[in-house]
Amino acid sequence: MFNNSISYNNKSIIVFISISVLSFSTALSILYLPTKYIFVLLFLPFIIIFWFTSSLVAKIALNLFIITFPITLQFMGRDALTTGTLLIFLLFIWNMTTLKSQQRYNKNTKNVCNITAILVLIAIIGVTTKTPSGYYGTAIRHFINFYSSVIIFMIVIQTAYLKEIENNYEEYIEKILSLLILICTLHILLSILLYIYPNIQYIFKIFFHRTQTHLGNHISKNGGFERATSIFTGGEELGELLAILTPFYFYKAFKNNKFVLLLPILFIGLMISGTRSAAILAIIESIVFFLFTRSNKFLVKKLVIVAFVLFFLVIGWNFISSIIGILINRFHESSMNIRNEAEFSTIMNRGPIWEAAWDTTWRTFSLLGHGPIQASALGMNGGMPNFHCLYLSLLFQYGIIGFFIFIRFFIFLYQSLILKLRQLDKEHSFYPLVLANILSLTAFLINEGKYEFNRGDSYQQFMFVIFAIYFLTGQITQKHNSI
Repeated sequence: MFNNSISYNNKSIIVFISISVLSFSTALSILYLPTKYIFVLLFLPFIIIFWFTSSLVAKIALNLFIITFPITLQFMGRDALTTGTLLIFLLFIWNMTTLKSQQRYNKNTKNVCNITAILVLIAIIGVTTKTPSGYYGTAIRHFINFYSSVIIFMIVIQTAYLKEIENNYEEYIEKILSLLILICTLHILLSILLYIYPNIQYIFKIFFHRTQTHLGNHISKNGGFERATSIFTGGEELGELLAILTPFYFYKAFKNNKFVLLLPILFIGLMISGTRSAAILAIIESIVFFLFTRSNKFLVKKLVIVAFVLFFLVIGWNFISSIIGILINRFHESSMNIRNEAEFSTIMNRGPIWEAAWDTTWRTFSLLGHGPIQASALGMNGGMPNFHCLYLSLLFQYGIIGFFIFIRFFIFLYQSLILKLRQLDKEHSFYPLVLANILSLTAFLINEGKYEFNRGDSYQQFMFVIFAIYFLTGQITQKHNSI
């Protein structure tokens, strides 16, 4: 009995010390740490519990969610890393220490690993040799973001080749696709909510970066609504993302009736994003997807989708008519420029931006570039904003060598998908999935002529997950189980 009393007292002392340390640490945090750090620390125990009790796919799902709800942590008064970036590195360490022996790679996986490894090496050389004095902190942060994007790309690919998942290869792709669509739909709904109740944007202030005063650029200079944004994207990024995911929305609607309900949300998102190119690309993708999926088994599904969309247009016309003007006004600007016989760059709303981008690219032309950072962030674009053209940005960031390697990366993805589509009969269950990937990648490559996906931390990471879907779909073989 005496021993039990001693044991009980020892446990009490340990609990008391633990609670005291935790209380003291919490008090110090509240007194001295910024709000963002306190917020992260509050959720840290839940993340740890989830991490040790969930599957690898669930860990990827958590990573995707946090990527799109990023909290930007500061160091020495400047934005340093996002919580999404930190979690990607945690997942990378977890994979390397616990799953390395289980991973198996085919020839194409090794090839794409080599391509990305070379790009990372070129980025390191660019940062160390071309970064102007006083910009090293900014350059390192952009490099870490690029590196984390490559890591999440490789994690999604490598996970597919684990023994426990390889036999359910297509199911794994379907799960990642569903996650991307559901997360994107959530952000569209939040954007719609912000459109209706703009003042609630400050509820999401925890996700603002250091110099951000409101959520994205959805308020124009005259105080009116310009275009929707999301927590992890700017306005044009949101439009591009919706165009890229449009074929996947239709593909999932073909596979599962529940996803048909998400199509109206997608259409509303495209309208309030106010991105003309995204709307045009989404319409073309939808038409092509419908025309090329000629299998009779999809006929009923097409009729259901058309009927549901028409029904939605009828019952939701009052709301739709109030928001469609956002997109129409943007097209009106372009039509006026066309009537005035303006230059192509002006019609595309790029005016002097492309001229300055080309001038900067030509003046700074090199073999290995300046690292994965925008010229404007290095004070090298003559006071102009970002290039608004991925291909010029790649020339500046990775030089002529890195540019062609990056282009080779995209060609590799495209060739794999085209080859796979040619191998499949239109009746095959894989056919719509491969077609959706081709349409999505095509839309991305076209729209990036007037934008660059690698500006922001979270959007670049999210896009590399989509790149992983392109790659994995291109590697589907007949032995993989169809769900």
